[in-house]
Amino acid sequence: KRHGFITSVFTNGVIIDDAIADLFHKYPPFTVEITMYGATAGTYEEVTRVSGSYERYRQGLMRLVDRGVKLKLKTMALTINRHEMHELERIAGELNCHFRFDPLLHKRIDGNDYSDPVRYRVSPEDVVRLDMEFPERMEAHEEFCERMVGEPVRSDKLITCGAGRSSLHIMPDGTVLPCSMLINRGFSLRLHPLDEIWFSLMPTVLAERRDFHIICEDCGLRNLCGQCPGWSYIEHGRVDLEVPYLCRIAHKRAESFPFLDEKKQGRIK
Repeated sequence: KRHGFITSVFTNGVIIDDAIADLFHKYPPFTVEITMYGATAGTYEEVTRVSGSYERYRQGLMRLVDRGVKLKLKTMALTINRHEMHELERIAGELNCHFRFDPLLHKRIDGNDYSDPVRYRVSPEDVVRLDMEFPERMEAHEEFCERMVGEPVRSDKLITCGAGRSSLHIMPDGTVLPCSMLINRGFSLRLHPLDEIWFSLMPTVLAERRDFHIICEDCGLRNLCGQCPGWSYIEHGRVDLEVPYLCRIAHKRAESFPFLDEKKQGRIK
């Protein structure tokens, strides 16, 4: 905050003790985003596999609520907790917090085989069912599609989103990334001051050009799909391959969303 950054903090709430809650009350981040793994202790701890973690999360959450810290509550929709999405939304509403869920689960970013998150992905068909169960989510999809879906806009830049331009992601070990998925494009705060990373090093990443072509670049559903170098890297260990899971979801959405006609979809690959 002293450097002028609009800071958001991502946490599961488990380590939010009184000292941290007091700090956030004294120096409020732009927002604190807490991941809710489940609406019940059973589901929550089936996800975390840590006994007692649900109660610790609830205590951390309420410490921030009681101090009036601005919160956003979110979750990943998994096969384990998919049935509790509406209850999680209700809990967030009771706390006057914005709620969102993300059904697009990617692999572990460290490549470790300690766990396999992919086994808990909801199917593309269920992703669309979840979309259509939440009216606000469908409204957001319709507004997005009106602006962003159609004839593909081509670019030879590797990174075409706001990663590294309007935001940075700082990992717990002090590695600064353009986004949380481009883990092979990071710089350590232990070696470089933040202003050097922002003004000198990150622009070298943004200047990278594509020396490859994937079919997604010619697809009218590209923006609805979310295919990007970060997803490719997490899934395949390289930035130049398509992600079939995302492709299947995009096509299923195109088939199911009533506001997406063939003309609006443009050319589909």
